[in-house]
Amino acid sequence: METKASQNPSFYAQKENILYQVGTYFMGNENWDYAVMEVVRVPRAGRSEEDPEKLEQRIYSDIVSRPAYYFIGWDPEIEDIRD
Repeated sequence: METKASQNPSFYAQKENILYQVGTYFMGNENWDYAVMEVVRVPRAGRSEEDPEKLEQRIYSDIVSRPAYYFIGWDPEIEDIRD
């Protein structure tokens, strides 16, 4: 399992963009049958005059209110495959 944090997670949704990296993993370990990539969107905070605690709370609230935007493929109805 590999976690990718990106401001542009759609890059990882295209197989062509990750082919060489994942292919290298399989070449390095012939016993592997598949790879799981967990893609997470990084919030864009940019430069802000906002108080750091308020900025943190605003970002946290946004993540909680729309988790599927940040955790690509997130579905509350699906069990975690690692359980």
